[in-house]
Amino acid sequence: MPCFGMGLDLLNLAQIKAPDAVQRSSEREGTGARVRCPECAWEITQEYTWCPQCGLRMKPYRCVYCRGWVPVGWDACPHCGAPEA
Repeated sequence: MPCFGMGLDLLNLAQIKAPDAVQRSSEREGTGARVRCPECAWEITQEYTWCPQCGLRMKPYRCVYCRGWVPVGWDACPHCGAPEA
């Protein structure tokens, strides 16, 4: 069998498997409500902690020093003053 024939077979195999891969990736994204990032308007699910487009933090996090909660949009911990980690 010539080399180029095998390449065409692999291309056809990739086309057959592509819809399954798309379905699995959509399942991986979760079924949460879709929201827009307030910074860049990228559409994401509510489960995201960070916006994958611009890197904006979407959920509060715990300070690495005092373990207090730091609200979204703050650059420092309101409890101990530690900078964002």
